[in-house]
Amino acid sequence: MPIPSYSGETCVAFLDISGFKKMMERGIRAEETLNKFYNTIFVIGSEFNPSPSVRAANTGHVRSLVVSDCAVIFVDNIQLGKNKMRDLESVLRFVKRVNQALITPNPSPPIMTTCSIDYGRFKYQDRIEFRGIGKAYFFGQPYVNVFLDNEKLKNKPGYCRILRNRLRTPDNLRRNHPFSLLQREENYNYFYWMLDSLDHLPQFKRRYEDISQSVYPQMISLLQRAAQKSNARA
Repeated sequence: MPIPSYSGETCVAFLDISGFKKMMERGIRAEETLNKFYNTIFVIGSEFNPSPSVRAANTGHVRSLVVSDCAVIFVDNIQLGKNKMRDLESVLRFVKRVNQALITPNPSPPIMTTCSIDYGRFKYQDRIEFRGIGKAYFFGQPYVNVFLDNEKLKNKPGYCRILRNRLRTPDNLRRNHPFSLLQREENYNYFYWMLDSLDHLPQFKRRYEDISQSVYPQMISLLQRAAQKSNARA
């Protein structure tokens, strides 16, 4: 079923597969990765958008526009009106479930993503299609913001963050899931979807940083071995 046209203020997320371009260059399981990505978003999207008789009366549809190795996610709140925290909660729950499903090894391969979230006016149109041409139009400042911000997350696979300029979360919500997994850092609220509680955050960040830095000793070792062989032939 096609996504109905939408225009209004809502939460918009940009979810991108980490390292997919390298997979394409090397021919490493790119097709399997895309199949898992599409299927996961389709299945979870279907569960998030049941019939009106089943869906909670105060929950909007979570829509996903999947293009190649990324997805633009937004909340269709046209029947409910504006409510930043309600829509943000829906997006966070959706992103958490998608990432949890993608990172599992079964079905393989496990997939890491980066994700940026913003709020503002967004427009989507399901335009007329012709034989051999499918058309969809979407645009808005939050989409531009999350697309550009996601580029800055390329070196932090697995991370998801919210731009705080338009989405400041009240303190009274921080006790409730999923807002309890938000951690303010500079101009962002980072969403640690992979944790049960922020009590585990210091340990997680130490382990993440250790793994990120471990590549440099390996590179140094490789360069040293190559240089030694080069000197031996000189």
